Amino acid sequence: MKCLEVRRLLTANPQHRDDAIVRHLHDCKTCAAFSQQLRQEDRRLEKAIQLDVPEGLTERILLNQSTAIRTQRRHRLGLAIAATVVLSVGISIGLLRNGLEDGLQGAVIAHVKAEPDHLSSQQLASLTDLNALMNKHGAKLSHSVGTINYAGSCVIRRSKGVHLVVEAEDHPVTVLYMPDETLPHRETIVDQQFQGIILPTEKGSLAILGQDDSSVQEVVQRFESALHYF
Repeated sequence: MKCLEVRRLLTANPQHRDDAIVRHLHDCKTCAAFSQQLRQEDRRLEKAIQLDVPEGLTERILLNQSTAIRTQRRHRLGLAIAATVVLSVGISIGLLRNGLEDGLQGAVIAHVKAEPDHLSSQQLASLTDLNALMNKHGAKLSHSVGTINYAGSCVIRRSKGVHLVVEAEDHPVTVLYMPDETLPHRETIVDQQFQGIILPTEKGSLAILGQDDSSVQEVVQRFESALHYF
C-alpha cells in the first residue's frame, strides 16, 4: 500500500487495522508516527466526551431555551399586534375616505349605469318642465341649458333628486341634481365608461358625467350660470 492511501484510511478511522496497513506501518516510520499521533488525538477526544456533566446543567439549558423561546414569542406577538393596529387604522382611514368621497362617486356612476335608456332618450323637455322638477328642491334655472333629451325625478342613496340628460357636442351628458348630498370641494369622477365632476352647490351638489371631458365642461358652464336657489 502507498502512504497516501494508508493515511486516508487512518484519518477516517484511527483504529482501522488490516494486514496491509500493519505491514506498511511496520516498514514506514513516517506513517507509523502519523498513526500514533492520530490515535493519541482520538484518545484525548474520548476523554473529553467522557467528562461528567455538572448537576442541573441539562435543566438549566432547557430553561434557557424555554426562556428564549418565550422571549421570541413575545417579540413576535408584539410585532403582530403592532402590525394589526397599523392595518386596522389604515383600513379605518380607507373606509372613512371611501365613505366620504368614493361612496357618492360610486353611487352616481352606479345610478347612471343602471338607467342606460335615459342616455338614448328623446323625450325633449322645456325650461318650464325642468323648473317644475327643480322647484321641488328650492332651485330653478334662469335660462335654457341646451337641448334636454330626458328629465325626471330620481332617488340616489335614498335621497330624492333630479335626473337630466343634456345634449352637448352631439353627446349625451348626464346631470344629477342631489339637494341632500353635500361636498366640501369639487370631485373628479373617472370611470372606464364615464368621466365627470361633482360640484358642491348652495343646496346639495350637482354631478355631471359624459363620455369626454370637453362636453362635460361645456355643461358645467351652462349650469353654473343658470342654476339659482330660493
